[in-house]
Amino acid sequence: MTCRLAMAGWKTSGTYPFQSPQTITHEDFIHTFVNQSNSHHNGALQTLTFSPSPKKIDSSMFCTRDNIDQCVSYLDQEVTVLGFHSLYSPAINDSTSAGTFDVTKLINCCFDLIQRHQETRRFQEEQENKRIRCDSDFEHLNVTCTRLKEQLEQQQRDNVALVEKERQLMSQIKGLNNKLKTTKEDIKKLDGVNKQRDVQFKHDLKKKEREASKLKERIHQLLTDKNQERRIGTLY
Repeated sequence: MTCRLAMAGWKTSGTYPFQSPQTITHEDFIHTFVNQSNSHHNGALQTLTFSPSPKKIDSSMFCTRDNIDQCVSYLDQEVTVLGFHSLYSPAINDSTSAGTFDVTKLINCCFDLIQRHQETRRFQEEQENKRIRCDSDFEHLNVTCTRLKEQLEQQQRDNVALVEKERQLMSQIKGLNNKLKTTKEDIKKLDGVNKQRDVQFKHDLKKKEREASKLKERIHQLLTDKNQERRIGTLY
């Protein structure tokens, strides 16, 4: 990252190491800032080392009375990269001049940054609330899933028990059907035997009736013959 140090009112007496507008790296700017701030902070920053990525520096040690112009120029470059307007008003008569520093632009930029920060905080709070709700919903879903899983397992056990009970009942029904079939066959056989016995009984009954009728006729004949013999004996 580079920073274009073009500022109105840049001191060229020796207060700053950059005597004219030039392009410096971010690390060069921070290194210059550290060197110029050593006298004001008792060498507190002498131990800082700089790598290609910018180091975080205490905001109270960033700007001093001796490097205000450099800091403003650095801030101008950073806010411009972020999409804000330059902190310098363009020169009216000299098109080659970098313009003069406009404090109202800095204030507006700070106000815009504050608004963005507040919007970011609100967005973060909304996201955090959403995350909390999602966590709560997720926990509720986990509890529900666990409960439904337990219910499903219980229903599966009940189904297994019902299937076994059904199998036992079907086996009992099959056994009863076999017994019923055997009983029907026995009843059928008994019906045949009963019919045969009934026929034989009727036949024997008719035979006995015939024999009884013949016996009655014989008895009647014998009685008749005996009465006639008595009458004949009486006559003689």
